[in-house]
This record gives sequence, structure tokens and C-alpha cells, in this order.
Amino acid sequence: MEKNNVVKDIIETGSEITGGVGGAIIGGIIGGPAGVIIGGTSGPILTKFFKIIGTKIKARVLSHREKIRKGAEYTFSIDKILKNVSEGKKLRQDDFFNPTETERSAAEEIFEGIILKSQREYEENKIKFYGNLLGNIVCDESIDKVYANQLIHLAENLSYHQLCILKVINLSRMKKINLRKNNYRTEPINLGREKITLLYDFIDLENRHLIIDSISPVFGITDITPSDFEPQGNGNALIKLMEINDIPDEHCAKIIELLSE
Repeated sequence: MEKNNVVKDIIETGSEITGGVGGAIIGGIIGGPAGVIIGGTSGPILTKFFKIIGTKIKARVLSHREKIRKGAEYTFSIDKILKNVSEGKKLRQDDFFNPTETERSAAEEIFEGIILKSQREYEENKIKFYGNLLGNIVCDESIDKVYANQLIHLAENLSYHQLCILKVINLSRMKKINLRKNNYRTEPINLGREKITLLYDFIDLENRHLIIDSISPVFGITDITPSDFEPQGNGNALIKLMEINDIPDEHCAKIIELLSE
């Protein structure tokens, strides 16, 4: 019962960010038969895992805001896992949740990594998408510990604004929006601070090999032709695993406006 209370307390702590998401989880993962709610024989394993992680989180000395962020990420992760299972996805059956004689489980390491990123994440809009990342990793055996840690590191180092840009570029690739078809070489010298900031974020995403212009080389911000870009490599992975397309459209509206001019 004490560990159940730990999970409940952490979920409730994050409710300022998660809103009503935690209520159903508290009634399910704690109050119901975990094997049914989370899925077959893997349910009790995952439920036990979240209780262990929850106990470790509670033991840490955190500021008030850090507790809220950690509670929110913890809640969003559980919520994403439950949604995946309800949609027919299977929890991974490899050794992801199994510690060895000398090392803790990959699941514990990865979850702690995401929790720590969320704790320090002042851009709180990103926290839900950290939860999506973890929730999808635990259902995908193709992602080993090394690759998972690489994706977590990438996600941490991108701003929320850059995640929004990734969504916009993906929408352009899918022909759902129309972006500018020319570069900015012929524009006035002063593009304006908003557009310059946006284009530098664009360049940073390209330097990280998350997006690519496969048509023309890009040496600076005036070489950018927005409609020529598309996600690549880990950019595609982050879009899929963080479910970046779920970013609210209103958060991307200004970016689309600036990249369409």
C-alpha cells in the first residue's frame, strides 16, 4: 500500500501540468488489476517498475517546481503506455526490464534519464513529449539502450520552438501546408528579428542532421528554401516517438506564417 501511495502522490504532484490525465491512471494502475489494464503477463512487471521508480523519485530532494515537472513526466509516460496497449501495441518482450548482475535494467536507466531531463526542463510544453518518447520506447524492441539515450540527449537539446519547426517541416513534406519556395538571398538585408531567430533554429536542426535540403546546399540562413526541407534520420525518429505532430497547431501558426512569406 505504501508504494501505491508513492505512485499516487507523484501523479497528483504533476497535475498542475497534466490536468485531468492522472485521474484515470490512479484509478487504473493502482486500483485495478494491473495485468488487465497494462496488458497480460507484462502488466505486473511494468506496474512494479513504476512503483520502484516512483519510490526513487520521492527520495530525491527537489524544489517545488521540479517535483511538479517530474510528476508530470511520470504521468504522461504511464498514460502513453496505457494508450499504446489499448490500441493493441505490445510491451517489449526482450530484456529491457531485466537487470543484470552488474547493471540495472535499461528501462530504469532510460526512465531516470528522461525524468532528470524533465526535472530541469524550464520549457514545460516539452514534458508531454518526453512522456510520449518513453511510452513508445517501451513498445519498440528495435530501440536499444544506446539509441534510446541518443534520442533522449537530442530531445533535451532541442527547444520547444525547434520541435514546432520539425512539425511544420513534416507537414510540408506531407503536402498539408505550403511553405516558401524561394530562398532569402534577394530579401532586404534586415529580415526582422523573428525571422532571423527562426532561420537560425532551422540551421541548427540541419547541423544536427535532423532535417535536410536535398536540392540545394545551405551555407547560411539566406540560403534556406523552406519548402525544400524534409526531416531525416533521427528527425524522423523524434517525430514518430515523441509524436511531435500532436503539438497544438496554434503553437506552430507563427512559424508557418514566417516561413510562408
